[in-house]
Amino acid sequence: MAKLTVTYEHTEEEDGYDSKTTIERFNVDSLEDMAFHFYEVVVASGFVAESVAVEKPDGKMVWSTW
Repeated sequence: MAKLTVTYEHTEEEDGYDSKTTIERFNVDSLEDMAFHFYEVVVASGFVAESVAVEKPDGKMVWSTW
């Protein structure tokens, strides 16, 4: 069982506020799980995205799933 913890820090110069967003997810057992949780981090950080991809060493892309 793996756990993913990502912290995104905003500075006052970026949006007028000093703030921090931390997302912690448990049971990250596949690359698809990890890509989805990175997608959650992107959205929680204020960006607009449809999906996130991770490129494997063989060049194949693994996309975040719903």
